[in-house]
Amino acid sequence: FFMFVARCALRRASCAVRACNKAASVAVCKVESNRNVRQFQAVAAYSSSATPEPKPEVMKNVRLLKSLGASPQEVQSYLNMYLDVDSKRFGVIKVGGGVIQDNLDDLVNSISTLTKFGLIPIIVHGAGPQMNSTLKKMGIPSSYDEGLRITTPEILKVARKIFVEANFRLVNALEKKGCRATPIQTGVFEAKPLNMERWGYVGDITHVNVDPVFSALENGCVPVLTCMGQSEDGHFLNINADIAARDIAKKIQPKTVVFVSQKGGLADEDGKIMQSIDINYDYDNLMSKPWYAPGDGLKLKEIKDLMSVLPQSSTVSVTSAALMAKELLTHSLSGTLVTNTERINRYDSLEDIDKDRLVRLIEQAFQGKLRDDFIEDMEKHMHTIYLSEMYHCTAIITKVDGIPYLSKFAVAEDYQMAGLGRRIFENLKKDFPSLVWRSRTTNAINRWYFQRSQGSFSDGKWTVFWYGLNDFHSAEKLVDVVTKFPKDILKGEDVDIPAPLMVDVPQAPAQEEMEAHPIFKIGLIGARGHTGLELIKLIESHPYMELSVASSRAMVGQPLSTLYPETTSDMIFSDVGAKDLPDYNDINLWVLAMPNGAAKQFVDVIPENVKIVDLSADYRFDDTWQYGLPEKGNNRELIRSANRVANPGCYATGQQLSLLPLVDTRSSLPPILAGTPHIFGVSGYSGAGTTPSRKNDITCLRDNMMGYSLQGHIHEREVSRQLSTLGFANGVRFMPHVAQWFRGIHLTVAVDITGNEGREELLYRYRTFYEKEPLVKVTDEYPEVRDIANKHHVEIGAFSVNKEKTRLVLNTTIDNLLKGAATQCMQNMNLMLGLNETESIIPKQDQTEIVGSSSAPKE
Repeated sequence: FFMFVARCALRRASCAVRACNKAASVAVCKVESNRNVRQFQAVAAYSSSATPEPKPEVMKNVRLLKSLGASPQEVQSYLNMYLDVDSKRFGVIKVGGGVIQDNLDDLVNSISTLTKFGLIPIIVHGAGPQMNSTLKKMGIPSSYDEGLRITTPEILKVARKIFVEANFRLVNALEKKGCRATPIQTGVFEAKPLNMERWGYVGDITHVNVDPVFSALENGCVPVLTCMGQSEDGHFLNINADIAARDIAKKIQPKTVVFVSQKGGLADEDGKIMQSIDINYDYDNLMSKPWYAPGDGLKLKEIKDLMSVLPQSSTVSVTSAALMAKELLTHSLSGTLVTNTERINRYDSLEDIDKDRLVRLIEQAFQGKLRDDFIEDMEKHMHTIYLSEMYHCTAIITKVDGIPYLSKFAVAEDYQMAGLGRRIFENLKKDFPSLVWRSRTTNAINRWYFQRSQGSFSDGKWTVFWYGLNDFHSAEKLVDVVTKFPKDILKGEDVDIPAPLMVDVPQAPAQEEMEAHPIFKIGLIGARGHTGLELIKLIESHPYMELSVASSRAMVGQPLSTLYPETTSDMIFSDVGAKDLPDYNDINLWVLAMPNGAAKQFVDVIPENVKIVDLSADYRFDDTWQYGLPEKGNNRELIRSANRVANPGCYATGQQLSLLPLVDTRSSLPPILAGTPHIFGVSGYSGAGTTPSRKNDITCLRDNMMGYSLQGHIHEREVSRQLSTLGFANGVRFMPHVAQWFRGIHLTVAVDITGNEGREELLYRYRTFYEKEPLVKVTDEYPEVRDIANKHHVEIGAFSVNKEKTRLVLNTTIDNLLKGAATQCMQNMNLMLGLNETESIIPKQDQTEIVGSSSAPKE
């Protein structure tokens, strides 16, 4: 303990020496706090001029923000918001004692991330759980009254000791992380007893002394405050940590206040985290509910009191330790945002609206000039307009073929974090069961839109979003109409619109296209397996996808490079359980790559509007899920509009692709499959997974081949079921084996046929059927396993027909980890997200429009 105090004293003395020259000290402080901002500004023209490559530390900070899931536009938006903020007034973060006890590493990582961007928060912490456990061990009874602990002299003595221990634990952890921190245990909160008879030594704050706090901030240190107060006569008083955080925030007037809790937010009646609460609209209703937790009620009460004295553009949020930095630096929904928004009014005409102010709002939000006849056109076609009373946010609704169309959605720049847009969109969802809108593909808000839509389509210029449209064909018709609407916003050098301060993020020229397209966040559960590794490779090479979560119990805490050395990501493997998924509510698509039987617990908690691809067999027999074989029937169109897709099995993919030209009615030739196909399959041992068994033991497999599950293999049932949907009811007979090579499957397929077709006619049938399928190759040679390893396609060949033309035997090869798993998963992901089906699979210059994929963007 004394060693630690001495070390802190030496560090403070060192800071004092460095601060001898006050002017130099202030300059250094400003340089440190705005270092990253200037780095971004210094490379503002990187993408458009022949400037030198940015310094490595700049790119490191860019990668750091991207690892949080931030787009360059989000980087710009949030740094803009903090540019003009006094470095001493960035934010107050209240940390619950349970977080220090159980989530210290996550908390320290989040605080460290903020400080790396010159954003130094003020930390106020509690120690409730530590108090509870210590008092229980000591046999000291403890109780609460209206959320406040009744504090006897005996309890106060314990509290002082526990608060100091928790304070030093947090400070020490920050120091070990390389994040300079100062413990401040007294001298900030002056207080008087709140009510000695009722609560004992519980303090009511009378004055907040910010000098020790500002001193730490000026020296570049994170101030870490206990919530212990002192009375005028020197007595210590126990102060609730939420109240302490509230009062210091009142004094400092920070840009943001964050309450970090183990729950990760404020919960509704079902225990789910509420994404937003508006004090003006929701407070009375929530506080009147019998189910509303007393602890949450007290927190919300203090937040309401706090927000009454903060600037309206300040934000208050409740989130988890792991997602705190993400909540502050990205547009993600990573907890509960509590807002104090201005009233939102609904109008059915423009008569009572100040049209000039409305035009200024839209033009400044879009950084362009409205076409001259916009207001005149709105007066003719407007259905409804939502407008905040101070003209900081608006949503204008017209109708297209009877469907509500969001013609304009604009939020003033200074209010984009204040919850106004979220509140208006909640009103839209409540008032309009279905809605369509469009946005330029370069618009930074598109990520936010993807979270609120059930479907989308991009033609390269516009992205059209919708919800409440259950008929995909109706959506297609609306897309055709909406994408042809004239531009409302005119942009160019001759447009005199005041522009906000811009901070550009440096990007290599080859990445310019990526930055102009919405980036989809992908979560991968089961990242350690063979298929997980292949998926990571595909996602990393994808221009429009970003791996935001890589979960693996076996790899937790290790960097992604441990599994995939070629990665450029700084991501660390996590262990995301089903109960954790609500915290990751900014993920656009989850991939579940787990053993059979493990997916349900995750599927049950993922909202229906969030997309899932499951690689196990759990949902391949479930009619509520779309089967994910794009080459079959009209699956492409169905996959594109689905939110739940079951990825086919590896053997099952090879078998079906071997048989589809003989039975699928989308062919121009009549079906000729008869009898029951018999299929002999041999797989490399990677198909047996990573859990040790004889089927993946190379010692057992050396110079050997093993049969297994020779009757009723799950892929036999899967293929039989899928063929039955095409009218073929005879099923298949499948005999699987495992051999000594690592990857790749070889199938020998023997079938009875009708139609009097010889070898050449059958070759023509297969080549015609797969003519526009880039991932299926038909050959008249014998396909071999060693040639298919690490390839994304399937090869079908070795066609052999008997003299009577009644029996066909062929060979098929497929890489079980790619087209049999990861590649096929990527096809489905691309389709579900409205992208080119072969993006990241086939080089862009070789991509072509795929048959049946009319909605795919043209390259």
